[in-house]
Amino acid sequence: MIGISLYRVLVLGRAQTMTPEKERPNVRLLLINAGLAVTVLLVSGFVAALARPITGG
Repeated sequence: MIGISLYRVLVLGRAQTMTPEKERPNVRLLLINAGLAVTVLLVSGFVAALARPITGG
């Protein structure tokens, strides 16, 4: 995720006016990064839930 962010900033740049050719991959990488973040949160939640012993009342 950090690598994707660095690639967006360093390679694609932070131009004020972006052409559609540069904006499209930038948005795609942003969405991929957001998807990875949600996946990491879900997986860590499942791991935390499975690590806790289940006690039945």
